[in-house]
Amino acid sequence: LRLYSASPLFNGGDSKIEELADWKRTDGTPFINQTPDPTRWGKAAAAFKRIIDMNKYTLNTVAKTTSSSGTGTLELPNTSDPNLKTKAFPYGAMDIDPYKSYKTIFDGTLQPQNDKELIYCCQRSSVDDQFYFPPKQSGNSTFSVTQDMVDQYRMADGRQYSDATDAEKSWQPVGTGLTFSGDYTLDPDRARMHDNREPRFYASIGFNYCVWPATSYQGTDNSVKNLVATYYKDGTATGGTQDNTNLTGYTCRKYANQEDNLSWDSTNKTKYYPIFRYAEVLLGYVEAMNEMTAPYTDKSTGISVTRDPAQMVFYFNQIRYRAGLPGITLTDASNRDAMRDIIKQEWRVEFFNEDHRYYDLRRWLDAPSAYRRPIYGLDVSQKAVNREQFYSIRAWSTLASEKRVWNNRMFFFPIDQSVMDKNAKLVQNPGYK
Repeated sequence: LRLYSASPLFNGGDSKIEELADWKRTDGTPFINQTPDPTRWGKAAAAFKRIIDMNKYTLNTVAKTTSSSGTGTLELPNTSDPNLKTKAFPYGAMDIDPYKSYKTIFDGTLQPQNDKELIYCCQRSSVDDQFYFPPKQSGNSTFSVTQDMVDQYRMADGRQYSDATDAEKSWQPVGTGLTFSGDYTLDPDRARMHDNREPRFYASIGFNYCVWPATSYQGTDNSVKNLVATYYKDGTATGGTQDNTNLTGYTCRKYANQEDNLSWDSTNKTKYYPIFRYAEVLLGYVEAMNEMTAPYTDKSTGISVTRDPAQMVFYFNQIRYRAGLPGITLTDASNRDAMRDIIKQEWRVEFFNEDHRYYDLRRWLDAPSAYRRPIYGLDVSQKAVNREQFYSIRAWSTLASEKRVWNNRMFFFPIDQSVMDKNAKLVQNPGYK
């Protein structure tokens, strides 16, 4: 709440957004203070620091594994960050398996009482899973992830995907398979553009030629287990009609366990949805600290905070190292504007499909530009024989659901008229009548 209160939407608004500037109570006072209050960032930072100082929560990590069959933890990349491969977590990642450390938070491997990262959670309904899984496993693959989102995942060595070489962005098949973290398999036919990406990409995204193991399946159809999902028009994960198939060539597998299969004769592990987890504390602390312009001391707790680049590096890099990526530097943390962009990207990737993005875009006032950008994806209208064309990136606006629009009233939902009728002093949210 304090982080949201400090954010631009609720802390100064934007004089260029008329709907927010003119939004006033019945007594004429603005709902949103029109002059930013920088101390709110200090209040937010102190609240996050209080949780950190409890020493009750940590990021979930799984120990590094080795295997004689070559299916152990992936080798960490060579980068300019010497700590990544030489120091134990939280100062590096040499002793953890980044893929499983992230994946097991969401896929039912852990129960909440055994996960010290979860602060507040609820049992997750399995209803959404049908939109992720391929038809052979009783799903329909209709949950479609945008190319913009996929491109936010970095290369394994920490480079932005936009900085990858043309060869690394190629549609050509890699040609060799790979299994890591014990059971995650990369099919030889995967495109080079989906190779050598950061572990969170493989933990979160279902892509063309992604393998869905469904190891709990007990039936006789040999094509169900270890299904290689393809999103061509004639692919194995295609629903058959335009409104019952994947629309971008990508889906979500963040909440899918390797054992899961939705069929009646299989099992689907119980999952817990993280409403609030420790990674949010760390990233919120760094964001609040980055925006601070003066030291702040919380009178009730005595906690003092200031914009300290060294602390920003330490706490931010815990998230990076857990993901198997190189950390940021003091130079990065010392540049407020550059660090703001780094933080926003980390919110987007670390909390993919955890119900943060919708609200983050609004609180940062980034929603107008984000929602006026078309939806991009692969060309799923192509059949498998047209592989190269399938991997071309195109804007999609075929269906009504693909046509993005933005109106400034979308910063808030309307208040139901039945509620407005009960109290004449209530003021409708801006842009609604």
